[in-house]
Amino acid sequence: ATSTVNEYTITFDTAGGSAIGPMTQDYGTTITKPTNPSRVGYEFTGWSMEIPSTMPAKDLTIIATWIAKQFEVTLDANGGMVEVTSFNVTFNNTYGTLPVPSRVGHVFIGWYISDSFETVVDDQTVVSVAEDHVLYAKWQPVIHTLDFTVDDVSIDGYPIEVAYGTAVELPTSLPTKDQSDIFAYQFSHWEGYVEGMLVNGDLLFEAVFVLVPTQCPEVDDGNIGFEFDDLDEIVMSPTIIDEIKDVLEQDSDINVDVTFRNGTISFDSESLQSMDGTEVISIKGANPSELPLEYVTSVGTRPVYEISVGDIHDFGEGTLTIRLNYTLKAGESADNLEVWHFSSGGQLIKESCTYDPVEHCVVFTTDSLSRFAIMHVVPDVDDGGNGDGDDDGGSNMVIFIGAGAAALVLIGIAVFFLLRRKA
Repeated sequence: ATSTVNEYTITFDTAGGSAIGPMTQDYGTTITKPTNPSRVGYEFTGWSMEIPSTMPAKDLTIIATWIAKQFEVTLDANGGMVEVTSFNVTFNNTYGTLPVPSRVGHVFIGWYISDSFETVVDDQTVVSVAEDHVLYAKWQPVIHTLDFTVDDVSIDGYPIEVAYGTAVELPTSLPTKDQSDIFAYQFSHWEGYVEGMLVNGDLLFEAVFVLVPTQCPEVDDGNIGFEFDDLDEIVMSPTIIDEIKDVLEQDSDINVDVTFRNGTISFDSESLQSMDGTEVISIKGANPSELPLEYVTSVGTRPVYEISVGDIHDFGEGTLTIRLNYTLKAGESADNLEVWHFSSGGQLIKESCTYDPVEHCVVFTTDSLSRFAIMHVVPDVDDGGNGDGDDDGGSNMVIFIGAGAAALVLIGIAVFFLLRRKA
């Protein structure tokens, strides 16, 4: 009798992995195990049952088993800060709770798979990237208000909204201000603006104008006087300067006095020849820390002023008489006042001065302008009153120490001879 060998089939269910075709063979024939399947994001761990070495007498279905791989996620805060910079995730599981970064001037939008910010990732997002990868923080800058004003009124086109961190752009046209009967207004600058500054909050810049006289005062007692008691600076227009020069051609002994809140600059005819009327004339308080370093300690809290006429520092043969408002303090003597003139090159020039007790001001003359400090210098007692006061008693200390040393020597000699005598 003829016997028939039956065929049987083993089916491989790769459970999402790469396909493996079924294996159909005669009963009892040798089975060659297939190559292990692969699956994105998973590691193959085996089959649900051992693959037999020979074909059994029945059909079988064998299922692949897998374990999800873990990958490292690096967080790129993209200009911000984040406490956790990396963590591990399991493929095909959710990312879980993600840290919230911070960045000054910005609002956090979310984490994204790439720096093109197309695919957002949150705590419920399932991990689908089968390798170590980076999540990128996306930000939106905080929006702030930028305003430019004249006398607290916004100029045309402002305020506007601007993003944090953007460069502050000035208005394209300069502001103007209606002139009065005796003054015109020349725009100087935007208060608080610094070239290159970035938006770091709501910003408001007020226009600062310099007053320009529109009329030249009449000559009074040999002087042409301009009074600006509540100002620190003005600009003489070319027209006014030309009018003054015409007057000086008739009488060169006339002085021109420009009075500010901190004092007065008196120009003689020679010093005025250096001016064309476009210069900003000013007397402003200055910070002692801006003086040459070697003099900062000596000046201390004494009043310091920056006196300027545009870019003119040296007036050649011209002479300027400066009157700086100053009230003597308790214990101070007018005879000990001195003006320290710090030239534009940083050199110290000690100017003699007088004190006007009626007007309460220090008066001195100079042919150049820069920074000036009003000093009270107490002279040394032993120099006949001609010292500069830089050392209040240093020489007395030396004399005292020298005398003390001599006395000790004499005592030592006396003790020596006394001991010899007893011996």
